[in-house]
Amino acid sequence: MIRDMTCEMNGGRRPGVRRTAYGLAFTLICGMCSTAPVSAGTSTPGSPPNPAAPVLFTLEARSSASHSNLRGNWIRRTFDLKVQVRGEGTEATTIIGIGRSGAGLKLLTPVARGPYVLQPGKIVTFKLGYEITKCSDVQEGEWSVPIHVRSDDGDTIVYSPLRLFNVGTRGPVDLPWQTALANQVC
Repeated sequence: MIRDMTCEMNGGRRPGVRRTAYGLAFTLICGMCSTAPVSAGTSTPGSPPNPAAPVLFTLEARSSASHSNLRGNWIRRTFDLKVQVRGEGTEATTIIGIGRSGAGLKLLTPVARGPYVLQPGKIVTFKLGYEITKCSDVQEGEWSVPIHVRSDDGDTIVYSPLRLFNVGTRGPVDLPWQTALANQVC
């Protein structure tokens, strides 16, 4: 495949050894340049988090509340949770927001919440409120929480898994956080 690419770059001519080396170097450099720069632990909003990236935050929710209110013929289902964000990096991080809406879930609290400067090893708590727009649409499986971070290079989104704890037993919940909380009111 590299040989075919090198031939295309040279107008269909079969390159010599020297031209092959230049072609390979060109292909390698172009491949490196075409990759969008991504900070450690970040990804675009539609893509999953980078599993090989170092952990910048640990998220835990140790308290939550769910509500189901009948309004005429319509039931409004909501839940709130307090998310503790612990800085796991080696430098202070400026958090400018947290959370997102998704399938079956509408984020009620604003994404922009800050800025907060989080020192390594310290914790900041955010309250996230969600309305369940359709119970059957709620995301199944791990659904990481986006943390909007500001740095000298600009704003970035870091995705971190959220670990939900059972209030009664104080142990971790086996289900993904959004599934466990939606199940309480659906």
